[in-house]
Formats: sequence, structure tokens, C-alpha cells
Amino acid sequence: MTENKYLADGPLVVAIDSSTTSTKAIVVDAEGNIWHTAKQNIQLHTPAMDQYEHNPIRWWETSRATIGEVHSKLSLTDRSRIAAIGITHQHESFAPFDKEGRPLRNGILWLDGRATEQIRRYGSEHIHELSGKPAGVADPTRSSVMGHLASPASLSNPICQKPISRSFIWG
Repeated sequence: MTENKYLADGPLVVAIDSSTTSTKAIVVDAEGNIWHTAKQNIQLHTPAMDQYEHNPIRWWETSRATIGEVHSKLSLTDRSRIAAIGITHQHESFAPFDKEGRPLRNGILWLDGRATEQIRRYGSEHIHELSGKPAGVADPTRSSVMGHLASPASLSNPICQKPISRSFIWG
């Protein structure tokens, strides 16, 4: 008979990683023992060469599904031990949403290169000062704005058009 490696008491942490291809969730205890894991794939859309997008609804759906799966594997007592949730996302991605929280278009991912020419032409220290990041060809904020030039209606009235940050933790 094998000995149970899990801590019988103390805090548990649920961590979520939403990446370019999937969302994963994991439950760990204070000693780093892995209790449960779950994974949901996210379809990567490539409408053209060097263009990479996700349906932003899938970020929420896959996060909710993986959290639900690992949560459902815990006993009621162990569920009450969850003390923190850590979230990390693939670099930065960008999607505009309307006031009802509906995405106005697919999210543009961190590796999207549709604005490469414009970034090289217009990138400057001023952009670095405004955004906090040096002008780079894989920055979705600038890529998104440039990418939307062909589809200005998607940026006409967004309620939120900030990039999704890399990581958060609540506890």
C-alpha cells in the first residue's frame, strides 16, 4: 500500500495557464504536491501568414471548464482549503469587447505579425514611453490597432481594448 503524499490540511492553490494552444488548471498543496490537473484545447486561427488569433470566448470557456474539472475532483472539505488562484496567460493578447462583454472580433495573439512593416516604420521611443514596452513586431496592442485598419468597425465602440496581462494572483 502506498502512502498518501498529499498534505491533510493547509492551503491549496488553483493555478491556471491559458496558452497559445490550451488552458490548463492544476491544484497543488503547500509542499507543491499536485492533486489534480485538467486541460482544454483552444483552436488557433491563422487567417493568413503570420496572423494568429483566438476566439476570446474560448479563454473564458476553457478557464471555467478546467477550474470546474479540478474543483469537482476535490472533496467539499478540500474545496474550502483553496486559499489562492494564480492565473497566467500567453504573453499578451488583445481583444476588444462591447459593453455587454461580447468580443467584437477574434483576439490577436502575442506572436501575430500583421503590423510588422508599420511597427518598423513608426516604432519609436515615444511608443515605448506611451506603452511601457519597446516597439516590437510581436506586440499585440500595436498589431491589433494596425490589424483593425482593415476592419475599423471592430474598434468603433469597444468598452475594453486593453491587452490581457501575463499573470495575476489572488489570495
